[in-house]
Amino acid sequence: MIASGIVVFTVVWWVAFFAALPFGVTARHEDDNVTPVAGAEPGAPVRPHLLPKALVATLVAAVVTALYLTGLAQGWFSLRGVFA
Repeated sequence: MIASGIVVFTVVWWVAFFAALPFGVTARHEDDNVTPVAGAEPGAPVRPHLLPKALVATLVAAVVTALYLTGLAQGWFSLRGVFA
C-alpha cells in the first residue's frame, strides 16, 4: 500500500505540474517591459513562477493520494484482481 501511494503521488504530481505550467506565463515577445537579449528565445517565459506551481502540484497530489489511500483502506475499490 505504501509503494502504490508513492507511485500515485509521483504520477499525479507530475501530471498536475505539467498541467499548471502554462498558467500565468508571459513570453518575452509579449512583454513590453523586457529588453530583448541576443540569443534568447523570444517565446521563453519572462517569469515562469515554478515554485508556486510546484506547491500547487504538491497540494493536488497530496489530496488525490489521500483520497486514493482512503478509498483503498475503506474498501471502496480493490486492486486484487488487477495484478493477478
